[in-house]
This record gives sequence, structure tokens and C-alpha cells, in this order.
Amino acid sequence: MVSLFFVAALFVVSFSSAAPFRAYHVGNSLTWDALDSAKGFPALLESQGIYYEYDYHIRCGRSLTYIWNHPDETCVAPVEQTFLTALAGNEWDVVTLQPYRSTSGGETTLNSEVEAIINIINVTRSNPANDKTRFIIHAAWPEYVPEQAYHYLWDADFNPDASFLLNEASLRLLYKRVREELPEGVALSLNPAGWCLEELERQIVNDEISFDQIDDFYRDSLHMSLSWGRWLISNSLYAAMFETSPAGISVPGVPSAFGSGVEAIDPLDADKAKLLQELAWEVYLKQPHLASDKPLRVVLVMGQSNAVGAGTWAELSDEMKATVSIDYIRFYEEGLGRLLESDTAQIWVPEAKFGPELGLSSVLQHDDSDLMILKYAVGGTSIAEHWAPHLGPDERLRYGLFDKWKAFYRDSLQDMASVSDSIDVVGLVWMQGKSDALNGYSRHYKANLAELLSAIRAEVGDSELPILLGRIHSGLETFTETEQLEWFDVRRAQMEVANGMQNCWWLNTDFCQRRFQNTDNHYDTQGSFDLGILFGEALNVVLERDGLQSEASVEELGVTRSHLSKELSFVSGVDFLSANQGEPVIEMKRSSVEPSLVIRQRILTGNVDSELECSSDLNYWGPSDQFFSKLLNDDPTDGLVRFELSPFPDLKKHRSFMRLTATQDTASTLSHWKERKQQYLAGEIDRLNVVVIGDSWVHGSERLTEPLRDLFQQDLYEDGGVGYVNFGWYRTYDKHMDLGADSRQISGNKTTGWHTEYSKACSLAGSHIYSSEQGESITLDLKVAHDYGEIHYYVHPGGGDFKYRVAGGDWHLVETDGVGEYRTVEIIGISGVTGDIDIELADAGSEGVILMGAYFRNDTGVVVNKCGKSGATAYTFLSNVLPGVYEPAFESLEPDLVIMLLGTSEQISNHSAHTPYQFHLRMKGLIERTHEAAPSADIICMVPAVNAYDLLRNYSMLDYRDVSYYVANLSGAAFIDLTEIFGEFDSYKYDSEGNTLGWFIQDGKHPSVEGAKVVAQSIYDLLE
Repeated sequence: MVSLFFVAALFVVSFSSAAPFRAYHVGNSLTWDALDSAKGFPALLESQGIYYEYDYHIRCGRSLTYIWNHPDETCVAPVEQTFLTALAGNEWDVVTLQPYRSTSGGETTLNSEVEAIINIINVTRSNPANDKTRFIIHAAWPEYVPEQAYHYLWDADFNPDASFLLNEASLRLLYKRVREELPEGVALSLNPAGWCLEELERQIVNDEISFDQIDDFYRDSLHMSLSWGRWLISNSLYAAMFETSPAGISVPGVPSAFGSGVEAIDPLDADKAKLLQELAWEVYLKQPHLASDKPLRVVLVMGQSNAVGAGTWAELSDEMKATVSIDYIRFYEEGLGRLLESDTAQIWVPEAKFGPELGLSSVLQHDDSDLMILKYAVGGTSIAEHWAPHLGPDERLRYGLFDKWKAFYRDSLQDMASVSDSIDVVGLVWMQGKSDALNGYSRHYKANLAELLSAIRAEVGDSELPILLGRIHSGLETFTETEQLEWFDVRRAQMEVANGMQNCWWLNTDFCQRRFQNTDNHYDTQGSFDLGILFGEALNVVLERDGLQSEASVEELGVTRSHLSKELSFVSGVDFLSANQGEPVIEMKRSSVEPSLVIRQRILTGNVDSELECSSDLNYWGPSDQFFSKLLNDDPTDGLVRFELSPFPDLKKHRSFMRLTATQDTASTLSHWKERKQQYLAGEIDRLNVVVIGDSWVHGSERLTEPLRDLFQQDLYEDGGVGYVNFGWYRTYDKHMDLGADSRQISGNKTTGWHTEYSKACSLAGSHIYSSEQGESITLDLKVAHDYGEIHYYVHPGGGDFKYRVAGGDWHLVETDGVGEYRTVEIIGISGVTGDIDIELADAGSEGVILMGAYFRNDTGVVVNKCGKSGATAYTFLSNVLPGVYEPAFESLEPDLVIMLLGTSEQISNHSAHTPYQFHLRMKGLIERTHEAAPSADIICMVPAVNAYDLLRNYSMLDYRDVSYYVANLSGAAFIDLTEIFGEFDSYKYDSEGNTLGWFIQDGKHPSVEGAKVVAQSIYDLLE
């Protein structure tokens, strides 16, 4: 008789209590693992009141190919009949078939296993009573290899022409092939037992389930343990057979040796048993992905380190993780690809890294298809050395990458054939360029990139494959002039390639957050996710328009600025740029309240944005430029000439949003300076004090302060001295120092044990130095005698001692231990002396010594104090200079006039944290802070003239000029318009032939000696 079990309860699946549920099982000992004795799988059904009649054909260690060819062989006697007789002669509700690999019993291939399965199904259906029989492929698991993770064998590559294996790729392909060859109407499903063990391993690794190791689920190298192993596999079979969750089903009295009952130990823990049941059901629910009828949409992700990615799964919020939606992903890993199953989020264990693929999947629309990310990216690689197709094959690591990618792509196509009949490569994401820029290949990048992209399209077989180029970020503060220029050459080449290639666009990635924003090329977790969203949203736009060409207008893209209001999630500051003019099409901003995304128009058409949010906190990337709508709400009686908002769609062509006029007398605001000047000329006071704050236009004394000092001295003013000398430098470790307003009067250096600090500066110039190494020293060489001098330092708990001496004289000790405070100490013996002033760290204390700079003046004259730092922005002086420093530092310099020359670093950075709107906020804050520190001082605001980078940045210097003018008017400050003074850029730009005024140097962003004189003269003329 066929084995029969009965209890009174009625199972939820619809069948009569009088009619048994009948199943036949064909396989080897891996099938027997679920059926062994009354305490195995049958016990689950018994507990649910199912009349379960079953029989089996078990041939240990053999495949279905072997079983079909040897139909009378078994290792466990069937209850009644072997498979040929039993299947044809009886009625069955379910038949399970378990494929297996080659063994000593003979060769087994994919084709032979598929043929055996089809043959067995046909035998079953030869009985008309079995026309409704469901067939289940019992997809088992690979061997257990001690000290090796389960997924190494499970994820291994499979060659369909070689021997059959038990792993994910082989079972997927087998299932697909069987489905293709079955007659229409035959019900086929899968018991994903092997996938259950994969998911179990993942949960164990991530501490998501209360089991220690997957080893505990094997009793030998192949078979499931008699307790938890068989329990998991039996519940997996239950889920597949009855298509309902087994969670909560209990088997009273079952010992922990579930199945054979040979181990006399405690019963299974009910909570842990339920966890495995839930796991089995969750894995089964993914079965549609294993045999999806949907087309497979493939996105290629290629490039170098930012395509590889530095994002960490563990650092993503749960909300962000939940948006990830990749059905399959295959990626390059030391020459190997891995095909991974949905839910792909589950592959990202805490230590795993990701690039743009996760963010891309979170927004890319693919409801009507499955999504596969095919990623081949290698860090530190250039096109010139590693990717160029003309280089040919190269077996060295990281070399010959195009040929290696081709092999990877072709292998992947074979594997994808097991997933879907319809494979559509919909786009290429290319994120690369750093290595070409920094290794001398920038001149060849345009040609090399065009060649590579064309070769990729040829391999894919689509001459119009959409390509999205991630333009490399705007650069690092540590770059040399040459590095910066070559970096911009690559950025320009990326834009030009996109402009000239059909169906190719470049995207602005500058907003993406990097690990160390100004000194690191690599995007962090948030930045990598944001980068992916940028690509995903852009690809959505491209794919919505079939056949969209790169010369398409903004309107053809369907995302004109005046109509954008779509809400998205988790990204900030995105620009999607059309290729033909480098024009921003989509801009996104991070809310200051939640990390959500708002796509908005950049150029408004007159509607006030009532949801405007802003912040000067750089811990999030602030809003994109909404300055122009904000101005509409300001008091129209403020004396400012109102401006027009233009609907013109190209920001690069419509430079000035505010119409400036010359009718306002900005000089009338300099009342304090005028009064002090008259007092000085009348001999009523001895000195006039000027403080100049700024970026690299100020940092180099020859760019402003030296010619300004010369102008004062050629008139009725005496030389008041070199003024403030900052000890810091714009690089972290460097023997150089800032050296004040006139390098002709002072020189010096410091030992390399001094470290420069920028982020929390104790100096008005935006940086200070510190050291904890005794004996570190500073030497200043005064070339011109002064009447008075000071050293500026910071007192702090645990501070050490420093000492100084003048011209080799006696040492004077200064202590810096105490409550945090900005202090100065007079230099004894300085009057009338030239030569060296030595400063040395005498005792480091527990927290080292912090020094800001020195100060030298004469008893009479005009003192110009230079407080500038290359790379500085308004944020540097507003937020990086500590609150307890700015005010006393200003007081020590006793300014009558403060000149603020800023804007170049904001524009050059091209960062969403430094838009004109952010500049407007920070300049307002900086002026307010300065008024608090020096209430009587007058202020002049300036922005450098248009530079060579205007066409390479989102904003022109004119945009920052307009903002500065507006803020100056609101704040009662004076304003000097250098753009109006300099004129058209072509008339003053650098020209090696001398055909222009030559007011800029070769780098295209800084004034020459002659240009500096023009800037100084504009200030002097205003003051006079």
C-alpha cells in the first residue's frame, strides 16, 4: 500500500477530507532528507490534517539522467512501485523531481537532465488522470566545504556544455529550459531549497537569525543534519507543494533529530523553528524572479573607483535600503563575475561596498521588466593605459580591460539567457576620468573616450545605445596649477564627447558628497547613493523618449524647468545636463528637514517659491539657487534697483539676473573711513588700519595688498608696516607661511612638524598651526625695521609653552595653558630691528601649542593687514573661524576699513553648497559678524571679474557679483564692480602673444601683476 497518514483537522488547501493528497518523489538521498520516516516531511502534513499518500523512487548518489536510464535501481525500496510503473499507473496531485550532478554512475549534463525531466513528465501525463498534476523541481544544494562560505559554490560560474552542477546558475538554466520544452498548460514550479540555504547564510552573517553557522545544517559534506537541516528543507518543500506559508506549524513530540529520531536530545526550539519556516516561505515567494516571463532590462555600469564605489551598505538608512530594487546584479571581482539573486539588497553584507548601482536601482523605472546591473569597474585605471580598445589583450591585472570586459559581457549574456528570453541593454553609465587627468593623459582623453564608447556600442550591437557620462568633480584644494588645468581638460573633454555623440549625455556630479570634500576624490556612502539616483533619473528621462538624440532640446526631454515639481527621495543637488549646450535640465535639492529630494526649476519665471528652505550648515548639501525668487519678497523701498527674472532657459547665456546701475553712490557709505582719513591727514591720529579678507586673490600679496600699499605710500600716507602675518598655509604640511601684506618686507619659514588646521580655525585668516613636538620652530626675517610687534596665539587646556627671541638675543617664554582664549604677546626688543625673529616650541604640554601669526606695525602710517587663504569661501570666515577668535582678532587689528574679496572659490568649486544663493546668505552673515567685531569699521564688498571658467561652471562670476552687490546694499556696505572695471574677458585674458591687456595669468582665474594694480587702483579711487 501507498504510505497513508490521517488526522481529523482539515488543511487550508482545498481538497476533500475523503480524498487523500497524493505525491510521488523521484530523486536521490537529497530527496530522502525530506521524506525519511514518519517524523520528516509527512509529519508536517499530518499535523495539518492532510491525508497524505506518497511513494518514492530513491537512487542514492545518482542524477535523474541515471535514474531514467536505470529505472529499476533504487537504494531505498519504494513503498509500492518504482517510478515508471507508479507514475503511469496511478493518479497524482504532485510529482517532485530532483536533478543532480555527474557522479561515477556516468556523465550528466544540462541537456540530459532536462531530457530526463521531460521524459518523466510525459510518462506521468500518459495517464489522462494526471492532466492536472503539478510538477515541482526539487532544487537542492551544493556540497559543504569546511571553512568555505556556502555562496562560493552556489554562486560559481556554470558552463552549459560541461558537466551539470548543483548551483544557482545551473538550476536557473535547467528550470528555464524545462519550461520552454513543456507543453502548454503543464504546471511547473520550483522548491528553492538551495536558495533557502543561501538566504540562511546571509542572515547568519548579518546576525539576523539566531543560528551560529550554516555548518550546523549539514551532517556530512552533502546531507542535511537530522535536526535543523531536515526541518528547513521539509518546510521549503511544504511551501512549494501547497503554496502557503508553513510558519507556525508545529509537530508535537518531534525530537530535535527531526526525521529519523535517532538523537535523543531536546525538542526543536519553537521560536527558532518558526524563523526557519518564515525564511522558507519568503524565499519561495521570490520564485517568480527565478522564472520571470518579464523582459530583462540591463544597465551597464563601467569606469574606475567611483564606479566601483566606496559606499557602505551598513551606513544606509533602512528607508534607503528599502528603495533598492535590483533583480539581478553581476559585477567584476578580481576577474570573476557573480550572478546574484533578488532581493539583491540581501547581498550587501555590512562590510560590502557599492557604487552608483543601488541609487540607480532605487529610481529607475522597470515595473514592466526585471532589472540587471552589469558592472565592470576597476579602480585607479585610465583609458589611455588600461581601457583603450586599441591596446588589445593584456593578461596583467587591470590592463587590457576592454578585451576583459568583452569576455565578461559575453559570459554574462549566456547566464542571462537562463533568466529571460528577452534581454534589452538599455544604457551605459560611465564614471571615470580621474586617472587620465592626473597621469598626463588629459590631451588624449577626448579621442580615447570617443573610441572606447564607440567600441562598447559595437560590442553591444547598438549604435544608439544611450550613454550617460558622469563628469568628474571640480577638483581638490591640494591640486597644483598643472593638475587643476589637466583636470579641467578632462571635464571639458567629457562634455565635448557628449556634445558630439548621438544619444550621449554628460551629468554634473559635483554635488555628490565625498569622504573628505576638498581633499578626496571618492564619494562616500551618501554620495555614491546620490550618484546612482542622478544616473537613474537621467536614464528614466532618456528611456521615456524612444530614439532621443543628444541635440534634443530641453522641451523634447519633457522636463523644462518651469514645470518641474516632482518629489523624490534621498538625494541632493543633482543636475542632469543636456549634451548639446551643457545645459542643466534637472536640478535637485536636499531639504534641511528631511533627506528628501525636490526637483525644481533653476530659473524661475516670477512665481515665488513659498517652500524655500535654506541653511548655512555644510553637514547637508544646501538648496540649489533660489536667490532670485527670494529677492522678490524683499522690501522694495530698500533703494535697490529691482531686477528682471528671465525665462531664458540657458543659464550660461543669460549671465546677469540683476540690472545694476551706477546711480547709487556706494562711496557715501564709507563715512567712518572718510572721517578717520581726515583726522590722519590733519595729524590728529597716527594710523589708519585696513583689513583685507579673501581667497587666493588676497592670499598672494602681489595680487592685491602689495600694489594697494604702494598706492597709499606714493601719496600722503606713510608706511604703517607689514601688518598681520599668518603662520598657516593653504596646504596641511608645508614649511611656507602666509607672510603678510608685503613679501618684500618679510620672509620666513617653519619646520615641517607644524600642522595647519582649517576646519576650526583660531585665526582671522582662516587657518592656524599647531604642534606637539618639542623643538619645532618658526623663523621670520624682517627686512624692514618696525616699531612694534606681537605674536598671536591661543590659550587652551593642556597647552604647552613657546619661546621667542629677536636677532639672536635672549629667549622669552610664553605659556599657553588655560581656558580657551585668543591672546597676543608683545615682542620685546623689536623696535628698529631687522633680521631674524625665532619662535620655538619649548614644552608641548599635553595638548601642544597653537599659534596663529604675528603682527608688525610702525607708530604712524597706513597698515594693510592681509587675512586671505587660497581656496577660502565666505563660509570659511563665517563658520570655520571659531566664535571666540573672530571678534578678539579683529579688535587686535583695530580696523577702520574691511575689504572682502570673495567668490572665486565658490564658483570654481561648482558645488551645490556654494551657489549664489548660499553665497548671499553667508556674505550677509559675514558682514553681520564683522560689524559685531568692529562696529565702527566700514566695509567694501568685491567679487573678481569674469574668468576662464565661466563656461565650465554652473554659475558665472557675474552671478556672484550680483549677489554681492545686493548684500552690500542691504548691509550698508560699499561695493566695487570689477566686472565693469575690467570689461570684456577677451580683452584682458591671458595671451602669450601680448594681444590683450594681460590682466589675468595663464591659469585663467587669477590677476597678473598688471591686473592686480587695476584692482588696487579701484579700491584706492573709491577711498579717495
